[in-house]
Amino acid sequence: MKLEHQSNAGMGLCTTHSEESVIRQAKNYMPNCYFPQSSDVEEWNRLVNNEYDRIAKLVIRERCASLDESCPQTCSLRQQLEQVRPVLEQEIRRRIRRDGYLFQLTLIRKQLTINILDAVKQNKGYIDTFYLNENEDKEYDESPIVVSYDSSAFARYGGYEAATLYGLFMKGGMLYCTLNGESGENFDLPIDAIQIEGLVVIAHWLTEYGFLVQDEEEIIVCDECGSLDIQQLVWVEPNTHEYIGATEYDQDDNWCSECEDHLHFTSLREFKERMQAWWDSMDFKQMERITGLRAADFPAEEGNQAFVDACEAWWNGKSYDEKRALWKENQDEV
Repeated sequence: MKLEHQSNAGMGLCTTHSEESVIRQAKNYMPNCYFPQSSDVEEWNRLVNNEYDRIAKLVIRERCASLDESCPQTCSLRQQLEQVRPVLEQEIRRRIRRDGYLFQLTLIRKQLTINILDAVKQNKGYIDTFYLNENEDKEYDESPIVVSYDSSAFARYGGYEAATLYGLFMKGGMLYCTLNGESGENFDLPIDAIQIEGLVVIAHWLTEYGFLVQDEEEIIVCDECGSLDIQQLVWVEPNTHEYIGATEYDQDDNWCSECEDHLHFTSLREFKERMQAWWDSMDFKQMERITGLRAADFPAEEGNQAFVDACEAWWNGKSYDEKRALWKENQDEV
């Protein structure tokens, strides 16, 4: 019997007709489109390599019914597949599509996961999202409700299930969550199993209950007035809307809507420190004018410390924007 993937010489190189047949069969196993999760070249290369390996196994299994490399037929077909590999890889790349929405969702998922992971690490590797204390006699007003995906044989139809998040914990250096599903039973899944909307819900819950606090060094404001109402020109991939980068040190690419001018930016922490230094430099006369308090109305002991403490309490009771308004109004005197 003559096998299609054999040459006339037996187990040598395949004929052109056989190669075309293998290519056609391999293409039948390819989806019409591939959607990588980012534009990273290395990820695309991994996708192509993994897809080639998957398709090669399917072709071998169908033609030889065995993946055993010791089988002469399998070995010959493997060699033939390697010969046409450049053609197959080119076809895989031709079917790759750049989905900008998926790219952005991937970045959002990555950042949310990092934020949640940092919060869990700062809380000694565990956050209970159902009970307020270790005695488990007091519950939070509400716990996050998320949708998880589990592809195991024991998962619900389609693999998706709504569940209440009971806790977040570290296991083997990875972040896991304890869920309570419709059956009423608890089960653990890696954080990657949570749909992205659920990650948003978790991050909001952690923020609400003080587990997640944004670093003021990462919040950018106008260097001139401290406003958050700012814009910046950035490089964006026009087909996918993927963020590429920004010219951080060119003030012409920055815009402050409050100042209506192109200005440099700075961190919220640095600007707060600048305002606090200005406040700390106030003398009694300036503090009286700004606060409306009078030093004469307070005991004079300890260098009018009571008056100073009252002014400090007045200042500390102001919001960021209230402090910023006072700072701006009094810059002529600095």
